[in-house]
Amino acid sequence: MDFDRQKQRKIIANTNQYLHNTENKRMLLRFQRGVADLENNRFTILQNTEFVDKLIDYLFTLYQKGHEGNIIKVLEKIGLCACSTDKTQRERAVFILSVFTEKVSQEKENAEFLEAVSRLLVNWLKIETEYLSGFEFVCTQLQKMLQRMLEMGLWYQAENLIIVLSQIQSGVIQKNNLIRKTINKVHSGLANDSFLKSLINVYLDKQEDRRDIAECLLMHFGSRAAVALVQTLIDCQDKEKRFSLLEFIPTTGKVVIQILDRCLGKNPPWFVIRNVIIIISRLDDPTLYSMVRPYLVHKDIRVQQQVLNCISRMGGVQMRERLIEALYHINDELKQQVVMQLGNMGGKDVGDALCDLLEKRDAFAMHIQDELLLALCSKIKFAPSDRAIKVVRELLNERNQRFGEGDRVMQAAQDAFLNLELKTTTGRGSGLLSPATSASSDMPEMSEAELDALLTTNFSGTREILAPQSLAFEPLQKEEKLAEDILASLEPKADAVKESSPQSPPAIAPAGMPEISEAELDALLNDSFSSTREIFAPQHLPSEPPQQEELPSVSPTPKGPSKEDIIREAERNLTDLSSANHFTIWTELYEEMTTEEFIAFHDALKHKSYQPDELIVASGDLQAPLFFFDRGTVNLVRTVEGEEIHMTAMGAGDLIGSDIFLTGEPWNVSLYAREEVQAHVFDLEDLLKLQVDFPHLAEKLFTFCSGYDVLPALLRILDTPEPQETERTRILRDDMPKKKISEILKKLKGGLCFSLPVKAAERIDILLENQLRLGIRLSTGIVRSLSATIVGTMRVKIRPEEAIVFVRFFQPLPDPHYKCENIEFPESV
Repeated sequence: MDFDRQKQRKIIANTNQYLHNTENKRMLLRFQRGVADLENNRFTILQNTEFVDKLIDYLFTLYQKGHEGNIIKVLEKIGLCACSTDKTQRERAVFILSVFTEKVSQEKENAEFLEAVSRLLVNWLKIETEYLSGFEFVCTQLQKMLQRMLEMGLWYQAENLIIVLSQIQSGVIQKNNLIRKTINKVHSGLANDSFLKSLINVYLDKQEDRRDIAECLLMHFGSRAAVALVQTLIDCQDKEKRFSLLEFIPTTGKVVIQILDRCLGKNPPWFVIRNVIIIISRLDDPTLYSMVRPYLVHKDIRVQQQVLNCISRMGGVQMRERLIEALYHINDELKQQVVMQLGNMGGKDVGDALCDLLEKRDAFAMHIQDELLLALCSKIKFAPSDRAIKVVRELLNERNQRFGEGDRVMQAAQDAFLNLELKTTTGRGSGLLSPATSASSDMPEMSEAELDALLTTNFSGTREILAPQSLAFEPLQKEEKLAEDILASLEPKADAVKESSPQSPPAIAPAGMPEISEAELDALLNDSFSSTREIFAPQHLPSEPPQQEELPSVSPTPKGPSKEDIIREAERNLTDLSSANHFTIWTELYEEMTTEEFIAFHDALKHKSYQPDELIVASGDLQAPLFFFDRGTVNLVRTVEGEEIHMTAMGAGDLIGSDIFLTGEPWNVSLYAREEVQAHVFDLEDLLKLQVDFPHLAEKLFTFCSGYDVLPALLRILDTPEPQETERTRILRDDMPKKKISEILKKLKGGLCFSLPVKAAERIDILLENQLRLGIRLSTGIVRSLSATIVGTMRVKIRPEEAIVFVRFFQPLPDPHYKCENIEFPESV
């Protein structure tokens, strides 16, 4: 009986074993069919819970046996399913990845699987829009996995996932609030202070191979990285590392703004404030100016200078308003550069600000007084008003009494007064023919004969109007003669009045020029230049033009638009604001042209627009256009092997191309539009055509350009060094313990370039836009302290211990025959 029972149990066991083996075979076949479906992208199999459990065990068994290749193939399919449009399939796929990663991490750290899983989860996070079940657990697991990867040095493998987390946190990748809140928690807990510090050290070490990935990770670690970077900048004692941080921190984006604001609120030292302002200006957000504005009144001039640099870099429609405000608060040493900037912009508000400043001239610092007055005189003449005439006249009389005719400020004031008088008189029309209404009420009256003599003597352009077009003209009067005549008109003496009275004999025409009767003159003026006739016609002459039959010998010139008509029309044309802006900026050039020259030049100008990153002109081009930039910012680029060169951007009020006119050499720089750029372009071919009828136009054009278009001409020394006698000068720089000697390599009216001893590893690009003080001895023997801006720096790799610095003067000198006796740098960053 017992035997039967044993036999029965054995039969039952064998039967059960057979059934189990059969079921296992069936299960194995089902699992194999499921894996095949997965391999063929039929992801519905993941809805089978039994298959999902078996798949996880299967993957772990393959992992234990070392079949990594097979595991990766299956994981890739799971990753595709994680990006499915079916929510259930995505949940199952993410669950498989999460559990498998958890099991693997408990065994040992495997870089290959960590990289694979992180990449698949990156793709899932990019597309996921729903808060799936287990989302928070998966994200926590992600955080641990990423921290482990960073500790293992798998920075490149973790890069994409960290970038995606950062983009979700910042809103670049849009997610609902619940997902974003969870991701923010993960992102903020990724890096501790110790790891961030190590990342920063790697970035600052130029010998580190991982510098690029350290930079990327720091950019995407958010506010914690920004705090660490700013604190490192504050504590850093190495100048080169500070420069690197100043360049890098703005790339972290707006996340750094709150940290900077908190830093400024702690009333830090001046150098910290200046560095913070540099960072703010490089964020290229004009709305951040409110953070910078309070430091216009900072006691340290270096902070004020950085605020001005920030205003210029931010640009925008509020730039004029901000510069005007700055003019009232900044140190006198900085006001000259602001005056020059505002003078190029023009406008009534600018004119009022210049008048305000000129009225307070007695308070100017003595060592900068003359330079500032010269700048004011050179720009106030383009903002005519009764107030401007009054304040310039007061300055003129004051300087004449104190210093006499040899004073250069008085000469500049004379030129400004003459320009203001002419513009104001011309703008008011025939109602200003009487002396009582042609000047302000407190100015001495000027008789009609005196005015006529003054204008006839001094305005060569008007004399050309009076002479028939076919006749030769007398040479232009010298500036010194103009100044003497203006001064005489301000303080008339008895004999001067007698010589200029109506009873005096008329001026004799030049030899070979036929005399023109009064009636002929009046007819010519009436038909061709009505605005000029209002100034010159005596009160007793009839207002109606003489009859045509009285002038058989004079052929009336067809009436055409005058210079003032063209400019006035441009200002009224609201559909073409660029032209009005152009005339405002380039008034100083057009003042030198006669009406005929201006009209011909204006007709030849071509207005052009350039879009961001568009190539305007390429290095090596032989075309010879002269660019007048009216709006926007232009980058200058020069790429020559073996050269490290940096140049400041150009903007409204800058011109370039005259060097190509004169030398016929190809362009030695390329121009790219940084933003939308508006410019007027003048071609050499047009100048050659105009030269026949207007022989003086080229001279006037190039004389003007020689004072302001300096960088391309200075750059010629890099291509074709000019043999010349070596001129040495002293360099005064705070980080040079002893006075260094530099060589002046080239001199122009508007700037110069010189050699500068530097350290081999020193950053030369940070010198750009710094203001220098130059001791200049003019050809007359007078020594002047001149302000200049660094517009370019260059170093040849074979001579890393020497740089070449290119500077542009705020105001051009009369000629290039001067001696630079010293160059003083501001204190370094």
